[in-house]
Amino acid sequence: MAFMGAKTKHRCMVANNTDVSRLVPLIRKNGKSIWDGCHLFDGYNTTEKIPCPNGWTYDLPEGEATIISEWDLVCDNAYKVSLATSMYFAGVTLGSLVFGTLSDKFGRRPVFLFTMFSPFVLGLLLFFIKNYIAFVVLRFFLGSVMQGLQIATFTSQVEMLATQYRTSFGIGQGVFWATGVMSLALVSYLIKEWHYIQLVSTTIFLFQIGLVWCLPESIRWLLINNRFDKAEKVVRNICSFNKIIFPRDIFDKTVNKIENKSDIKNFTIVDIFKSSVLRKRSLIMMVVW
Repeated sequence: MAFMGAKTKHRCMVANNTDVSRLVPLIRKNGKSIWDGCHLFDGYNTTEKIPCPNGWTYDLPEGEATIISEWDLVCDNAYKVSLATSMYFAGVTLGSLVFGTLSDKFGRRPVFLFTMFSPFVLGLLLFFIKNYIAFVVLRFFLGSVMQGLQIATFTSQVEMLATQYRTSFGIGQGVFWATGVMSLALVSYLIKEWHYIQLVSTTIFLFQIGLVWCLPESIRWLLINNRFDKAEKVVRNICSFNKIIFPRDIFDKTVNKIENKSDIKNFTIVDIFKSSVLRKRSLIMMVVW
């Protein structure tokens, strides 16, 4: 949105061959005189102003377009740019609540597959839409599935690692995420039309297709949910890929320990706020975001 909805200089549209200085008022902003972007003089009466009756013209290079210039999100409609961003993060909030629960119930892999392909579909729809309301609605759902994708992938990958490697992995993933965000600036520099910025951002999801065949279900999730046969199959595939012997004794001991444990509890989002440590950390992350 920083590039698709970038602030754009604008003024009221006037008829060709009309002296702009006679119809468009000047206003003072930050110590400078600029054209009033929202009003015209009422005829040649320089004491009365009226809202732009014929739309706006935008100071954009040829071939460049933003959602502001496409849907005239200026003056009384300027709030709609921020609204689109707010709706996206409302979707993120919903996605964090829904997809976390779904991944606990149905597994990391099904949620990952759904949230991997959904942004591609939604992104293509955003490329073709010509309506602001549709844009906002699609952005809401995009935010939701993007957050679901982050939850499913991060949780699944962390559960594959021994505890001593998780912090390093989390930092490394953050570096790649930041690199991707910064690369979007280059994309937006090279591509000026917001529809095509959206299209390029969407096609990146195609590079994840290979994960459909190589990303297994989380072994920890399978074990906790008593799907021992499936867990064994995943471990055997990993051992075969790495050319090592399947650790039958270790696997059986782990299964027996889980089967004999009667105090296993299923946690919900409410439990985050029951723990003082988790509550404090959650509040800190909420403020940071």
